[in-house]
Amino acid sequence: MKLTIFLLLLPLLVEAQLNKDFWNTLDPNLAAETFFYSLQVNSQGDIYLGTNKGIVRSTDEGRSWASLNVDPVPFFHLVVSGDSIYGVSGNGIIYVSLNGGDSWHSSQLQQVNAVTDILLLANGDVLVATGYPEVVNDVGYFRGNGLFKSVDNGRSWRKVELGRAQDQYISHLAQDSQGRIYASLNEYISADGALLYSTDQGESWQPLPDLLFDWGGKDGLGATSIVLVTSLEVDRQDNIRISLQGASGRVATSLNLSSSFQGAVNGEEWSHKHLVPFGYPWLYLEAHNSYFAANGDSYAFRFGTSLNLSGVSYSKQGLGFEKKHINPLVIDGVAQFNYCVFAESPTGRVYLIQQLDRTLYYTDGSVKEPVLGVDKGIATAVYPNPASQYVSVRLPPSVTQAHIDIFSSDGHQVYNGTFTTVGQTEVPLNGVLPGIYFVTVATDRWKETHRLVVE
Repeated sequence: MKLTIFLLLLPLLVEAQLNKDFWNTLDPNLAAETFFYSLQVNSQGDIYLGTNKGIVRSTDEGRSWASLNVDPVPFFHLVVSGDSIYGVSGNGIIYVSLNGGDSWHSSQLQQVNAVTDILLLANGDVLVATGYPEVVNDVGYFRGNGLFKSVDNGRSWRKVELGRAQDQYISHLAQDSQGRIYASLNEYISADGALLYSTDQGESWQPLPDLLFDWGGKDGLGATSIVLVTSLEVDRQDNIRISLQGASGRVATSLNLSSSFQGAVNGEEWSHKHLVPFGYPWLYLEAHNSYFAANGDSYAFRFGTSLNLSGVSYSKQGLGFEKKHINPLVIDGVAQFNYCVFAESPTGRVYLIQQLDRTLYYTDGSVKEPVLGVDKGIATAVYPNPASQYVSVRLPPSVTQAHIDIFSSDGHQVYNGTFTTVGQTEVPLNGVLPGIYFVTVATDRWKETHRLVVE
């Protein structure tokens, strides 16, 4: 049986397959032998890249870049919120800037081998997950140093009790819009991984029941034990999305599963999410990273050397995935798709980096209506998104006058105005009910429309 499965899923060799109709590329033109680890975009549209030689930033959508005044060390994880920047380097060292990168302080997590994830909570607290592989007698194990929390902007850290018998490998952290926090744990001994949740800012944790799903065929429903978690996210509807590799149950399997919080707590059935339209009823190729854009589109990535099974997948409004490949990375002479990280700008532009590469990919999610023969060259920005009391519209430097309209999803106009302010203007949302709206920014030469969520 194993040989048959292998032959049926035998991968094709990866070739250069950049989908130029979907992805655009930027080369930040950094110093030689500089490559990327991490990516963040703030609410103003500034792009941050964590590289093997420090952190670089672009404030003009990637046309120019500047290095931040921080140690030129590798930054494996970045979190940016407003003027706060958190960067994770090697050996558990956390760098923090509270003024947009002008000055920094750092601290080191004690007796930590490696940081796997960092999460900035809505109240400003920070959680850091740890994990590392350990090999004993040629057998690999997942080990960890625990979960750490800071309530003083990363100046000091304390270990958080997870209610487990040992410090397991904490693979991912995520938070939903209700403030619930999730942590995924890889196995420690034998298929004893877990999915935990916290409702009190990470102070205490409870395990979710084993994940129940349809194994397919006459076997019906079955629960799986967790071995390795490759992805944990929360989508825009607050559904938990988890990808498992080497899960343990009736068969070894790869899974993409989704559930609401309440359904997961109640032990209800999780639903499958397919990346490819083929495979066995019990085998659904897992994502190694997923991203859910503000416009309802979603992106997923899977490691590997197979053109059909690996690479970047894209789903328009959740209507099934299709391949939207970037260029593979050649490692040790083998072309393969390496780990990818996604981020989104206020304009709806989605950025992607492939770790150990030096190319920045992007695709535009905003609806554009260019005037024939005119290349504006610089997009507007509408933020924050979601918005509540006001929305800011940032205009290109060359624009001296623009007309702004806001329409509801059913076509009702809720705002219109003409502005001559250079740079940025704020539009009040007084009396605008929560929902989906479209912001149109127009000059005498071009027009752009942006999707806006009002809370």
